[in-house]
Amino acid sequence: MSMNDPKSVAPIFDPARLELARKARGWQKAELADAIDVSPPAVSQYELGHAKPSPAVLAQISLALGFPVGFFARGRPRVRAEASGAHFRSLRRTTHRQRDRALAFAEFTWEICTVLERRVKFPSVDLPSIDAIPDADRSEIELTAQRVRDSWSVNPGPIPNMVRLLESRGVLVSRLLAETRNVDAFSCHFPERPVIVLTSDKQDVARSRFDAAHELGHLVMHHDAEPGNRVIEEQAHAFAAAFLMPRDQIVKSLPRKVEWARLVQLKGIWGVSIAALLHRSKTLGILTDASYRRAVTYMASQGWRTDEPGELGPVERSALIPKALSMLGERGYSLDDLGVESRLPSDVINCIAEVQTDERPIVLGDNNVAPLAPVREIARASREA
Repeated sequence: MSMNDPKSVAPIFDPARLELARKARGWQKAELADAIDVSPPAVSQYELGHAKPSPAVLAQISLALGFPVGFFARGRPRVRAEASGAHFRSLRRTTHRQRDRALAFAEFTWEICTVLERRVKFPSVDLPSIDAIPDADRSEIELTAQRVRDSWSVNPGPIPNMVRLLESRGVLVSRLLAETRNVDAFSCHFPERPVIVLTSDKQDVARSRFDAAHELGHLVMHHDAEPGNRVIEEQAHAFAAAFLMPRDQIVKSLPRKVEWARLVQLKGIWGVSIAALLHRSKTLGILTDASYRRAVTYMASQGWRTDEPGELGPVERSALIPKALSMLGERGYSLDDLGVESRLPSDVINCIAEVQTDERPIVLGDNNVAPLAPVREIARASREA
């Protein structure tokens, strides 16, 4: 049976796969119906499993959505990402369509990892188990952030690369090319392996690092918490600040009054924004509320709220999946092979695999972690399958 043949796939059509592909492309049912020349109720019937598309209609669906015909066949493992279980920064600012697209991307990241783990061994998931933290208990959050650093044996001082650190502990990190700034980073605590999705349109390195630490806070502290809740978002924000700028390690470096040259220097050292440094100074009692407000007002007047001074270099990129593919490539396994096995379209695979078009090298290590050392080929995989 060929997975490229609509006649073979139509009898084993998976309605959930149609819904996932449609949402991944950001289409409403009516839009898909118009593209494949059927009625919107017909699309609903397909997605509910009350009817199966004919081979001809399935071929049209595949062409319209840009997914291989085999994607719509039953029989492959998947996870279900629900908005009720994903930590979006602001549910009010993101539409259902935007969230659906982002969640589909997280599912595809998990699926690609599942396919690759048949051939390579990824780092084991190592997330400390933290009890629920009382509302707005900042001191407990500071301790929690330090506990995670200690548990992961993170060296004192700045974290050179947040993405590599997360990947070294078994967390999948991918970047979604968002069409709107309303979609921030988010995380899903999937079975077996959590996923953090950052956004590629935000090339601000400091913002991206803070987003990654923020989502780590959710994964550690908020397994059962209601996503979008203001209190847990504030807790994740406080965790990120404490994780990236531990109190006892940065407090002596922060200026007692606003010194912009010094703040730019500290931005380069700690890999965080000037805005985050100012807020941390206020939180730690180094700056008064009045001094902090004046500094923020000045930054706004200079246009620094969106474009701060101080360059931090290229944005941190995932290396876990690209490294696995590189290793497998030495054995002749290509992106095309991954496409056949995962049944995902090439644009999705290229985005998740961080396929580079500018040929810039990816730096794989630092003095805190060796994130990809646990990723190794399982030579016996084909014989044991």
